[in-house]
Amino acid sequence: MRAPDGAEYPCHGVYREIVAPELLVFTNIATDKEGNSILDGLTSVTFADVDGQTRLTLETRATAIVPGAVVYLSGMDAGWGQSLDRLEQLVLS
Repeated sequence: MRAPDGAEYPCHGVYREIVAPELLVFTNIATDKEGNSILDGLTSVTFADVDGQTRLTLETRATAIVPGAVVYLSGMDAGWGQSLDRLEQLVLS
């Protein structure tokens, strides 16, 4: 992930469940610059048709694996919000 200020936050994950066109469930593992896991997360995204438009609902949880990673948890809401804002801009353009 790349923040608006250019800071990079490495991460990876695995899709656990795909139910087209309704559901995505995936892990999201944040790592340090050396590739060591620092956060262990699970995210579910549901898609629902509402009057011909799509409602996206995102639920995510994460646990800090190392003590210094707790600070990253406080930025998750802002990070997901920025990602969803960018997705909305792409979809509407």
